Amino acid sequence: MYQTIVHAPAVAQVCAFAILVLFVYFLAWFIPRSISRRATLKRIISGFKHLDKGADPAPLFEKYADLAHLWREYDETLFDQERFDSHEKAYVFERKRSTVPAEMFFSNQTVVDTFVGAEFFKHVPGILTGIGIIGTFFGILHGLDAFNVSADASQVRDSLKALLGSVSEAFAVSAGAIACAMVITLLEKWLLASHYKKSEELVVEIDKLYKAGAGEEMLQDLVQSSADSVANGRVLKDALVSDLKGKRSRTGVTYIWAFMSQPLNTAGLKPLSSKARQTLTSQNGSSGGQFRVSDRLCSCLSFFEGSMKSMAYSGLARQT
Repeated sequence: MYQTIVHAPAVAQVCAFAILVLFVYFLAWFIPRSISRRATLKRIISGFKHLDKGADPAPLFEKYADLAHLWREYDETLFDQERFDSHEKAYVFERKRSTVPAEMFFSNQTVVDTFVGAEFFKHVPGILTGIGIIGTFFGILHGLDAFNVSADASQVRDSLKALLGSVSEAFAVSAGAIACAMVITLLEKWLLASHYKKSEELVVEIDKLYKAGAGEEMLQDLVQSSADSVANGRVLKDALVSDLKGKRSRTGVTYIWAFMSQPLNTAGLKPLSSKARQTLTSQNGSSGGQFRVSDRLCSCLSFFEGSMKSMAYSGLARQT
């Protein structure tokens, strides 16, 4: 096959060289970084399994720049839960709680794909196949161009031999491209599947380290506090209304009692009765029976004063 490629046309040789470069690049870049990332994930997962309770897992990531950055981003989302210490009379740190799943930061794309370049290498098999097809077409075209139809049988035989040689060279390039594409696809899918499994194990270990649900619990506490505030406000309002009603009743009774404690001024009515009596005498000249009207009015007012005092005493007795 090597001799075939060497004697192939220039276009077929370029295609073969491009296929070789891509295949070597895959072996030199993807394979070593994949092996390295797999070892890194295994080491970190093992560190999580042997991590002491309450210890900071940041040192497990500090040797790996990309993973250390992901851990710093995730650590900023952790919630420091506190509890009230009755001895110290203050809130003290209890533990950290997760507010988001670890998969949001330690996803397969950020942990594996970006590091090994999976987005590029997953298209390499298709590129190799396309290059092989291009080489095949150029090899066939080169053979057809060199084919010479002649009456001389020997010349036709030589032309046919050249055509078959070009076609074989073209198919050799295509076969090499397809073989490389199959190898790359097999290794890439196998390694990526292994890495994704390790990445999911890492996410599980991180989620096991911190209890989730901090956001939901805080929201529930807020709703409960709001409900308690509304209930307490309603009770306070009812108590204030009842207290104000009692104060107004007692104040009204006090004012009535203060008013009724003062003796009714009936003395002012006597001049009025005298004046009325004089007026009636001057106008009518009737007997003294009509002058008794003012005396009866004074008696009625005195009776009204006594009744009001009795009502005030009864209202004070009910309030006490």
